Amino acid sequence: PPSGAMNLALLNPLDNDMPEVIEEYFDDVSATCCAFNRRGTLLAVGCSDGRVVVWDFDTRSMARTLHGHAHPVMSVCWAKNGRKVLSSSSDFTLRVWDILGMIEEANIRFDCAVLFAQFDPRNVSRCIATPIVETPVLVNLTTGTKDPVPLVRDDSDDAPSKLLSKSEPSVVACFSKRGEWIFTGNPRGIVAVVNADTMKIERTVCVPGGAPVKSISFDRKGKWMLVNSADRSIRCFDTDSFQQANAGCKDVINNLQWKKCAFSGDGDYIIAGSAQKAD
Repeated sequence: PPSGAMNLALLNPLDNDMPEVIEEYFDDVSATCCAFNRRGTLLAVGCSDGRVVVWDFDTRSMARTLHGHAHPVMSVCWAKNGRKVLSSSSDFTLRVWDILGMIEEANIRFDCAVLFAQFDPRNVSRCIATPIVETPVLVNLTTGTKDPVPLVRDDSDDAPSKLLSKSEPSVVACFSKRGEWIFTGNPRGIVAVVNADTMKIERTVCVPGGAPVKSISFDRKGKWMLVNSADRSIRCFDTDSFQQANAGCKDVINNLQWKKCAFSGDGDYIIAGSAQKAD
């Protein structure tokens, strides 16, 4: 390309990568959460009225509307094969939906609201769930059994024997990209790495400052981990060495808490949304 165009690309690396126009929006949907399927052709949206709707980007229309939850949907997750959606809600349930048949395949009840649920990437018949006031659990979606995930108590000792009581809540819990590990974050800024097969803590990582962990996410390859903390910083860690790769990203203008963060598709950028509208 001409040298001028090349220099412009170097000076403005985001010019061709960032969307500038809103292509679609929902008229009658008050969204609380959303997730793309693996190919990015379908978008599952959890609604404040308990519905789960599926948007088809090929037809530019609503492909499915799933009714079942009685209260706002807290999280949605696609199965790896793209045929099922897992939803959790403040109505104390998590549900598994067959998208093609629009059938509710499973309905697991808890004693409190379920903030987050995620399919096991290796086994669609189980998932991890994070109730609001209980320890995260591994759920067998066939039998309904729940196995608590071990959590470290503090950062003074990395020994796996120091576990939380069942009544003490964890902020987050999620699978690694391949499903062999479970990552948990607690209110004291400790990220624990749990073997998903043996359910034993293999390693702990302390977030600088000890701020409560609000969310954990990974890039597409699982090489990098984002930790969103209550100190309003997003930190990136290498999942091989667990060394921090950046000094932390903050909203230096409005100093808002980040609600959600994720990597771009190629893993070159971090995208984050704040918990409230900026001025």
